[in-house]
Amino acid sequence: MEKLLHYTGFLLLGFILVYAPAVFAQGNVSSSGMKTSDDGTDYVLVGKAFHDIFSEPTKIDLNQNEIVYFQQELTVNNGTMTKYLAKFINQDSLGNSWFQFSSYPTVTKGNAKITYTTDGINFSETLPKLNDLVGYKMEITQNIVHPSDGNNREADLLISFTMAPKKDYIIENNALDKDIVPFSGGYDSGGYGTYYDWGFRRGVHFTNIPVPGADVEVTYKDNDGIEIHDPQWIKGNVGDTYDTTTEQFKLEIPGYTLNQERFPINAIGNFTAKKQVVNYVYNKNPVKATSVTVKYQDVDGNKLADDVVKTGMIGEQYTTEQKEIPGYAFNDILGSAAGVFTDETQTVIYIYTQIPTKTAKVTVNYQDGAGNKLTDDVVKTGLVGEQYTTEQKGIPGYIFKEVHGNIKGRFTDNAQIVTYVYEKNKIQQPKDNSNNNNQALTKILPSAGENNSYSKVLGVLGSVIIICAFTRWFMIKQKKDQE
Repeated sequence: MEKLLHYTGFLLLGFILVYAPAVFAQGNVSSSGMKTSDDGTDYVLVGKAFHDIFSEPTKIDLNQNEIVYFQQELTVNNGTMTKYLAKFINQDSLGNSWFQFSSYPTVTKGNAKITYTTDGINFSETLPKLNDLVGYKMEITQNIVHPSDGNNREADLLISFTMAPKKDYIIENNALDKDIVPFSGGYDSGGYGTYYDWGFRRGVHFTNIPVPGADVEVTYKDNDGIEIHDPQWIKGNVGDTYDTTTEQFKLEIPGYTLNQERFPINAIGNFTAKKQVVNYVYNKNPVKATSVTVKYQDVDGNKLADDVVKTGMIGEQYTTEQKEIPGYAFNDILGSAAGVFTDETQTVIYIYTQIPTKTAKVTVNYQDGAGNKLTDDVVKTGLVGEQYTTEQKGIPGYIFKEVHGNIKGRFTDNAQIVTYVYEKNKIQQPKDNSNNNNQALTKILPSAGENNSYSKVLGVLGSVIIICAFTRWFMIKQKKDQE
């Protein structure tokens, strides 16, 4: 309730009292005016006596006075008051309700009984729902006595409550800037049950002066609270409706998807005097790997070197390199030499022009470890940039040891030498014994003068051997026959 009071206007209403023998009551009157409270809220001050309150229209601005303070005041200046009844109905003479009770009427000073009505006819001490409350009846429960000094200006009874103007109802019924008598009711100072109408002459004057509200800021952040798009601002008057769910404010941001689970609850609302922030939260879309293929070609599209494939995640940076290709000079590039990976495959082509050709040579030597030439050199010729290969030869009596230079490569501007080095084969060769045999034969065989002696000896030896062999055979045979 205190919060409502700080944002509302303040209207003091009293009820004029009639006088009877030995009884006199009169509401004090204060001039209409304006003042500002400590918290900066405007309060509306009007006359307290009912017949004076509406002698001039009381202005109530629908944007400033969201809640209006009401107070019934009963003051006895002289004598004793024993009976007093009054009723307050929140309806005009045609039954229209321009206000809505926002608090129950309560006795804040003095002694009185309050009963409530939801139809303006029947009253009960039971509290109805606040939205159903139409009015109330007050009856003093204790005599009010004052000495006959005639100087009493302090209220003896106070009944306080608050009401809110029905802004939409007032606007829809074209009641702005018109004199409206919003209430009805009466009083009975004798307690006889006969109520006298208050007899309002004038009423309230509703206004709806636009009040600029604080801007509404619309922000765009990821789940970590990092801003991913510039904020937007919406302007309007207090009470006006703003809507950030339109395409202008609920944005589609590349690489992100709106997080529906964290959708702002204040995406639609009303402008107030305080700044409001509507924060849209986005999920970063999953990234995938893509590639950039780098090709090296001549002007005719012929491949000069192996392709290079670079891979990375979408949004990451990539760079490519220009190669040095023998016999060719860089000419142009198709595609971006550097950039970022996208969701599509990219190709970068380096184009080269062939340098005017000239003949080059590679000399292949075949030597032993001492640099002695073992066989004829082989000279290979070709154009600069072309491929060459060399061969290892088989050389009798030698085995391969090592090679100096590149056994294969490209012809360059400078002459190149490739040297195959061999070492002598150390395996033993069979000896030639022909001379020794001759010498042995020479020693064994007799000379021409010795032939006859040797022949005789050999003849005798041969005969002896034959006789011995025959004798041995004959003896063995006879032995077998005897058995």
